[in-house]
Amino acid sequence: MNSKNADDILRMQDLYKRFGGVAAVNGCTLGVRKGSITGLIGPNGSGKTTLFNLISGHLRPDAGRIFLKGRIIVGRAPSAIVRKGLARTFQVIRVFGQMTALENLLVCGEGEGTREKALALLDRVGLLPYRDEYAASFSYGMQKLLEFVRILMVDPEVILLDEPAAGVNPTMRRTLWAMVRELQAEGKTFFIIEHDIPVIVDLCEQVYVLDHGEVIAQGAPAEIQRDEQVIEAYFGR
Repeated sequence: MNSKNADDILRMQDLYKRFGGVAAVNGCTLGVRKGSITGLIGPNGSGKTTLFNLISGHLRPDAGRIFLKGRIIVGRAPSAIVRKGLARTFQVIRVFGQMTALENLLVCGEGEGTREKALALLDRVGLLPYRDEYAASFSYGMQKLLEFVRILMVDPEVILLDEPAAGVNPTMRRTLWAMVRELQAEGKTFFIIEHDIPVIVDLCEQVYVLDHGEVIAQGAPAEIQRDEQVIEAYFGR
């Protein structure tokens, strides 16, 4: 459905993943253009998070290939994929509750300037005043922002965000999306799972729609909104 594009920094080709008799990802082929903000939407259970788990090495596909910067990454450990330049957040928050906000970032960095970088990132999302507070005491939204800036400590080229704004209040949501745009301007590439369609329309240049593990539509947000298959997948007939 998606012809090969030389500008794709991340590409999935004929990916399959089954759990028992259920095809969670069923022949997915799609690409994420370097420097873009690309959206991934679809009904609950459509395979979006499974696809992210395949890309990030947390699951291995039954068949198919995944390319990052032109090189196959299937079979590599998540840590190796991070070193290749791809990092992600998770639908279920994975901050270290018994560490402070600053410590959460410091454990992901190394080398000279790590502390300064961590403090600067906390400042960008308004968490600097809470740098010495334990992450377990943070609100859900603050933990989401903390997880987001934590992955930036490894300076990834490609960033996968799995429902980053779910449960986040409007003020923090604006902070998050503003930073995504700033980071895109700095050369980062984003692939985002998001249920808030207005956000997808406003933020993304390209959108893929999954249903039952298959890509049923792709294109600019305005095109996706008018697509009959998409309307049927979300709302039925």
